Amino acid sequence: MKKLLVFIHQTAGEKGKRFLSIIQDRIINATIETFHTLEAFEIKLKQKNPYFDQQILVLFVDTQVRLDQFYLKKEIFLDKKIVMVLPDKTAETISKVHRFFPRYFTFIEDGYEDICDVLNKMITH
Repeated sequence: MKKLLVFIHQTAGEKGKRFLSIIQDRIINATIETFHTLEAFEIKLKQKNPYFDQQILVLFVDTQVRLDQFYLKKEIFLDKKIVMVLPDKTAETISKVHRFFPRYFTFIEDGYEDICDVLNKMITH
């Protein structure tokens, strides 16, 4: 069974709670493990796991600061299946996000229907 590793920082507030609730309601045939600190998420990603190809990382990046924090640790995301929710549509954000080679990304203000559809498709294929 596929596993979603979902990062939503503990300070993401109502937007983060809403996103997680939607993911939990709409994702089928996958287990969901949630992380609220970058440190805990990093520890999980560095663990040896023979089933890493069954994992999909879902990054709720609610601020530029958070994107910069991920960017500084981008090597831990190499060869991972990643989808991202981004804070804004600035050229700087788009430039940084492409360095993660995500399968899909969207923006906080765009809603979450599309990302759920993408995740369900990734899970079933």
